Amino acid sequence: MNKSILIIIILIFVLTLSLIATIHKTCRAKQLEFVQKNLILDLKEEQDKWEEILVLATAYTAGYESTGKHPGHPAYGITKSGTKVLEGRTIATDPKLIPLGSKVKIPCLSNYTYIAEDIGGKIKGKRIDIYMENLEDALNWGKRWVKIYVKTR
Repeated sequence: MNKSILIIIILIFVLTLSLIATIHKTCRAKQLEFVQKNLILDLKEEQDKWEEILVLATAYTAGYESTGKHPGHPAYGITKSGTKVLEGRTIATDPKLIPLGSKVKIPCLSNYTYIAEDIGGKIKGKRIDIYMENLEDALNWGKRWVKIYVKTR
């Protein structure tokens, strides 16, 4: 009789553990599903904050031909926002359309996220000027209509 009771208690214990494990798996699965849905919603919301704009894009350098400044000038290579120009990051925009500090993607050029750090005398409305280190690269870029994506705040 004692063995029978002991076996029953062990069976109940094993079944209880099995039930707890099943409940735990179900809860983890539901929790994971909830997290995945929220990540997808967060990503969609993140994507929705990028505004597509068609702009005329030119390129410039820090040199005299683009800025009228020579190396040694205190403002040589310094943007309107006070940063040092950097290829793959710096672009000039019309701050009325794309405010300084805005993040900008130019998919036809690179995977970088550029920052509107500079302005230019001819950069008005739907125009941008992309900073390039090399004059030949800037000249080869020329003028192009491109789709850009601006991070709205």
